[in-house]
Amino acid sequence: MQQLLDNSNTSEEALAKIDYGNDQMVLAMVGDELDNPNNLVQATFYQLSTNQSNTELTLQEFGQSIADDDQIVMVFSSTSWNEAAQIKHQYLGFEPYKPMPENIVAIQSHHYKDQHGIEYGNSIEHEITATIYQPQQFGSIWQCDYQLSGYGEDHYKTVRSSDSFEVVDLAIAAAKTDLKKFEINNPNLIRV
Repeated sequence: MQQLLDNSNTSEEALAKIDYGNDQMVLAMVGDELDNPNNLVQATFYQLSTNQSNTELTLQEFGQSIADDDQIVMVFSSTSWNEAAQIKHQYLGFEPYKPMPENIVAIQSHHYKDQHGIEYGNSIEHEITATIYQPQQFGSIWQCDYQLSGYGEDHYKTVRSSDSFEVVDLAIAAAKTDLKKFEINNPNLIRV
């Protein structure tokens, strides 16, 4: 076969047959590798995208639509949402990601528009999500975690009390207080 390839008098038809044979062999090898269950990776592709002003970094499954002004920063594979969030935190140089408790007591999204954007005919909407998680008991102390996320915010905090009902009330009150602080620190945002 090598002699035919090296010979300048070998016809194009003969070279095409050699190429076709090589392609068939490579495709059969690739097919065998794809069919091998030991080579399967259970993963999902995720994308990190940022808005035009680089104030928000959004993590979502790859292929979901993003705003026209947003730009994809990175695409990667991960075996779970928690692992994807861990990769996001590592990319941003944050502390290691602390997975959220599975049980959510309450979740509420707040929507804002940038006042400057409205003045210039650009009505980009931003979202802040407040999440309260199910309280957990540690000895005689109850702990309730809450989180504010979105528009550059990613606050995960904990409140404690000796009473399970009170700790939920404290978490809700703390989340509301943090949301008010966010609004004071961002006077350009109008709640819609």
